[in-house]
Amino acid sequence: MDTNLIYVQHLYNQSTFGANQRQKLFDYYVGNESDMLRYLKKALLKTFDGLDIAEFQLDYINITKKIVNQLSVVYTLPAARSILTEQTVDNIKNYVIDNNLTDYYNGIIPTAINTVDKMANRYGKLFNTSITQVSFDKASQKIRYRVIGSELFDVITDNDDPYKLLQLSYDKYFYNGSTGKEEKWNVVWTNENHYRREVLEMGSSISQLNRGASGKFTTYGDPTPIGSNSEMINPYGVITFAVNRIEQQGDFWGTGQCDLVNGNEQINFFLTDLANGTIMQTWGQMVLTNSGYKGSVRLGVKHPIKLDNNDPAVNMTAEFINANPLIDQIRESIDWKIKLIAASKGLNPNSFLQEAKATSGYSKIIDSLEQMEIRRDDIEPCRQYEDDRFDITRAVNNYHFRTPNADGSKNNLMQEIPDDSYLQVDFAEISIEQTIDEKIKEQDYKLSKNLISILDIAREQNPDLTDDELEKTILENKSINERIMKAVAEVDTQKEVDAGFFV
Repeated sequence: MDTNLIYVQHLYNQSTFGANQRQKLFDYYVGNESDMLRYLKKALLKTFDGLDIAEFQLDYINITKKIVNQLSVVYTLPAARSILTEQTVDNIKNYVIDNNLTDYYNGIIPTAINTVDKMANRYGKLFNTSITQVSFDKASQKIRYRVIGSELFDVITDNDDPYKLLQLSYDKYFYNGSTGKEEKWNVVWTNENHYRREVLEMGSSISQLNRGASGKFTTYGDPTPIGSNSEMINPYGVITFAVNRIEQQGDFWGTGQCDLVNGNEQINFFLTDLANGTIMQTWGQMVLTNSGYKGSVRLGVKHPIKLDNNDPAVNMTAEFINANPLIDQIRESIDWKIKLIAASKGLNPNSFLQEAKATSGYSKIIDSLEQMEIRRDDIEPCRQYEDDRFDITRAVNNYHFRTPNADGSKNNLMQEIPDDSYLQVDFAEISIEQTIDEKIKEQDYKLSKNLISILDIAREQNPDLTDDELEKTILENKSINERIMKAVAEVDTQKEVDAGFFV
């Protein structure tokens, strides 16, 4: 047998398994009902007959999303970003914050950047490796970030470095004007090229290697230009997808939260078994003896049973047999499983239980300490992701800054980001939960020592606003408050005059 063919089959199986694995992670995180029920039925088939499952009331919950979100704490508060460039101060060369570039960079990235950051962090926790697309919006002349589920991508990496991305591809539908139909193509990015290729599914001898198993092996057509890019060249010189990898686990993607999803699936199995095989058993099973009746018996007040037996020698009986279902024990098993999963992820199990009491002050402190520990583990991967995303953003920005539009005009609102500049990110600290009085005292102290500004306080309430928008809001609030307070003071003074307090 051709060894190359075996190797191709191995790579195909490995890629398919990884894609299916990532798809299941995504389906559980978003909690799509049809997907959740499909996985649940597949799990139930390992224990129950398919005909029985068809009559089951399927029951499920989704703890995957809550746990993943609680594990994603780096961007609980917005990060502050500055651009550093090499400058000479007192004849000494040093990297210092370039306020002009900082303002420009913060102006061209998405306004709701913290929402994007949170999703990148959450998908990183879910998949272990998340992907963020960096693109350019010509209308607004701003950069766009789009966090995309890792289940959609195929990658080729360096033979000597499994984390070095050489090619990234994904399927996309394009409208064919001549046929009037949407056609499936595979879009490919490398540092040098950008093109699409038609997706072809055909029978292949590859599938026969799997002990004669039938199936389809996906192949692709010839590279074809996308849009006006007839030369199929990547104009940016980089693959415009930033990688956020939480842990290096031996290959490009890693494992992700497979154990969490598996535990979630087991909990849904228990819930369905509780509803169908346990609670329903409290009714018992109707058993007819010597009745001569051969059909099935429908239970309930709407279905009375009437059986005639004219042979006095035959003793006919009808009774309910109860299996004494262990309802409490199964409920305890479900709670135990949830607590076990939460504890294995370093979270407080009590926050996931229905009967948990209000969290005490001490417990809140413990929760904050746990989040601080998770944050310390994730801060460096997120810093690497920020650097990767900045390098791609700079490449995209500088290309559109240097390249005229189709009509020959230039993007006048843009400016170049120097190649020797780099990004400095200040990730917000996670603090132990404070009372309102404690927070006010801390803010007053920091204001008095010029450690923070009023903008920092306002940003906590409005994390997605820019500094200019925050300042405008504060000044407007000040004007409104002074006007209203002045009017109130005048009314109070007039009341005192009318009451005779002033002569």
